[in-house]
Amino acid sequence: MATATIKEVMLAGSGNFIQQEGYYDTWKAEMNKYTETRAAWKDPVEPYVKRTYKDIKMRETSYDPIVQKYRNPQIEDKLAELERQAFIDVLAKNKDRSLRYEQTYNVVNFENKLKGLEDRPDYPKEKPWYFR
Repeated sequence: MATATIKEVMLAGSGNFIQQEGYYDTWKAEMNKYTETRAAWKDPVEPYVKRTYKDIKMRETSYDPIVQKYRNPQIEDKLAELERQAFIDVLAKNKDRSLRYEQTYNVVNFENKLKGLEDRPDYPKEKPWYFR
């Protein structure tokens, strides 16, 4: 019984291996290139900063949980303005939703609830008399 090397078996065409001369060398080179590019660190590494007790305590005390405010007035002002704008947006969205399903006039004094919005493209059109 003759013993054959792996390379000879590959080239003999047993159906289990690719039959190309030099395929292993190119495959090995491509795999090495892949591992180098994959393992290379892309982002710059942040420099080491020593964290002291003072730094940690400053971060922990930047917000006062009892008063529920930031100690820095600039941060507190920005956050208060952001909360105020979010509150106004929610109120406007809720008013739009309620007007979608309610009457567009005040039932007590018959004033138009949509007064001032006539020039908008989404202003409701007048219904014909036979739909009233």
